[in-house]
Amino acid sequence: MRASPLGPTLGLQSLRPVISSEMDSPSKIIDVWSEEEWTLEQLWTALPCNLIDQIRALRPLFNATVADTVLRIGFWRTSNKILSPSSPLFGKFGRPPRLVKSRAPLDDQIAINTDGSVNQHGTGFGGILRNANGSWIKGFYGHLHNSDILCAELHAVWKGLELCWRLNFRNVLCLSDFLLAVELIRKGVDRFHHYAAIICEVRALLDRGWNVEVVHTLREGNQAADFLAKKGTLELSSFILLHDPPVELRDTLLADSLGTSFVRA
Repeated sequence: MRASPLGPTLGLQSLRPVISSEMDSPSKIIDVWSEEEWTLEQLWTALPCNLIDQIRALRPLFNATVADTVLRIGFWRTSNKILSPSSPLFGKFGRPPRLVKSRAPLDDQIAINTDGSVNQHGTGFGGILRNANGSWIKGFYGHLHNSDILCAELHAVWKGLELCWRLNFRNVLCLSDFLLAVELIRKGVDRFHHYAAIICEVRALLDRGWNVEVVHTLREGNQAADFLAKKGTLELSSFILLHDPPVELRDTLLADSLGTSFVRA
């Protein structure tokens, strides 16, 4: 815990372990802060006494608009920097930060989030299929040899849409955080483009008898796919299908299903 000009702020990571995935309902900051006081008894999740004492010593420094839009207890991912209006996270001239959350599909759609990754281990791609409630359906990841990030991003969309077709989903929202890949798929390329073969495969998939929307999303709303893409860089297999989510994704999937917002970096 460190002091600020208007009072102490809490290292928010210490809140996360006390929130379980079985909680009944999320609570926004404004739900438990009113008239200059904390009303922590309204939380759906019981907090340890020592943590309650620390929270009661805090004074939120953001405005009511941010408090009402953001942060659900237990998913404060940006550390205590967001509590200070002087922080870069608060935006220029003290404006609230831009908030991003995972885009949910319509009731009759499924969403597939895709991503690619290049690091010191190699190149990988990955994706996750979710229903309208934000719940996990399937996931996948794989490794690519001697490829760049554009290839990985295109590959993720390609393999993800192939999987959707095989699983008989016919109304699909496909989300990628790589704008160039989205534009190349939408507009097409000439036959001399370096990745013309992959792009043609994707566009051939789109021409089948189904409804697919390929759109750009921001990376803050694509964290589950990013995790799987990074996992792909560590693998030798070109494609691995996941029937159940990795344990490490539990918090991220829960945050997405709750519609949790994250600060745009």
